[in-house]
Amino acid sequence: LKKRVGSINYSRDFAGKPGLARAGLRGPASRYEIDSTIADIYIRYSYSKDELVSIGRPVIYSVVDSFSGMIVGLHVGFDSPCWHGASQALFNAMSNKVEFCRQYGYEIDESDWPCQEVCRELTLDRGSENTDSNITSLLRGQIGITVGNFNAYHRGDMKGTVEKSFDIIQSLAIPFDSGKVVKSPKKEDQHASRNSLYTYEQFMVRLIKCIIFT
Repeated sequence: LKKRVGSINYSRDFAGKPGLARAGLRGPASRYEIDSTIADIYIRYSYSKDELVSIGRPVIYSVVDSFSGMIVGLHVGFDSPCWHGASQALFNAMSNKVEFCRQYGYEIDESDWPCQEVCRELTLDRGSENTDSNITSLLRGQIGITVGNFNAYHRGDMKGTVEKSFDIIQSLAIPFDSGKVVKSPKKEDQHASRNSLYTYEQFMVRLIKCIIFT
């Protein structure tokens, strides 16, 4: 099987993965995992009252605590995955969530999303946006992060906790809504961008609720 599918595909999709993601960790905030994905939904422009104008599919950045599995940081942008977006998500992971949610008109208690700690380790993909210089600058900033772990190329499974967070977001936050991307649309179906329902602010509130109540 390994010869047929290749060593990378075998290690990622077929090989056994003993142990837990939190093995060796002392507790919450010992290690965060960060990644991004393009959401399966189109967002509409909030200032267009007379007609529906889509601004595209958002890129979701998620930061997850490896020990607890909790989503501790979030950022949503519209550029291709980049270090600026990743750094915004990291900043959010270490910021007060009551103030963050209030920006979108959604009130929560401190206990609803008690995540604003600086992690000791950070695990991320070796993507084009996560360059050695960016990570070196982050570590030299002396904010508390002392270790940066790069995954091997094409091995997203090595940070399965954050990968799982995207499964939850895609299935619960945007299940069957207007504007959702259909994998195999019919010929007569309108393009998903023509049916976009949520503004950026509304989508953010939906993501926040998904994180808090899941």
